[in-house]
Amino acid sequence: MFDTRRRAFLFLIFSIGLGLAATIMFSSYMNKKETSLGEMVSIYVASKEIPAGQLITKDMLSMTDIPRKFATDSYVQTAADLNGKVSMVPIPEKGIITKPMLRNNNLVNGEYRQVVLRAPFAVFDDQIDVLDKVDLVASYEQKDPKAAKGTEERRTQVLLKNVSVNNVSKKDNEIVSIGVALPLSEAKDLIWMLNYGKEIRVLKSSNAKVASEGE
Repeated sequence: MFDTRRRAFLFLIFSIGLGLAATIMFSSYMNKKETSLGEMVSIYVASKEIPAGQLITKDMLSMTDIPRKFATDSYVQTAADLNGKVSMVPIPEKGIITKPMLRNNNLVNGEYRQVVLRAPFAVFDDQIDVLDKVDLVASYEQKDPKAAKGTEERRTQVLLKNVSVNNVSKKDNEIVSIGVALPLSEAKDLIWMLNYGKEIRVLKSSNAKVASEGE
């Protein structure tokens, strides 16, 4: 009986010893790993999907830690770098936010106003992104004074050229609507066409990537 108790006691001591050894080895491994990775830094990531053209707000953001040696200058590490910024491209949930993805929300200010063009009234002939330039071609009906009473003539004209795209909304990669930045006088003409026209076709005249490469 005493031998059984002694064996149980020795087994307990042996188990405790193994547990302590494992703890020390794991701690040593983690210390070596942290040393090899170096200092950690916090960067901003998207807490949920952020569509292109969306104003960045706090509820869209979270932070994660990565080794400093893997962080680049383009990673966003301070909240000041996000103030008043708009995403130029879609950012997936948990995606790292970088400075080239962002721009100042300054297309709509002063004399400029944003007008939203929605499908199906607006027809988009190409994929369009924030900061692209587009031409707006409008189709509408106008009474023909030379024709019989009540007769209307259908017309198509270039309404506006090289308009800046300020916002893009997509669903399943199909454009649902875009926002364009216009002086108030041009915004008035476009709104008239939205109210009384038949269709506005949106033609991309240049894109942000090509424009930036040309500068």
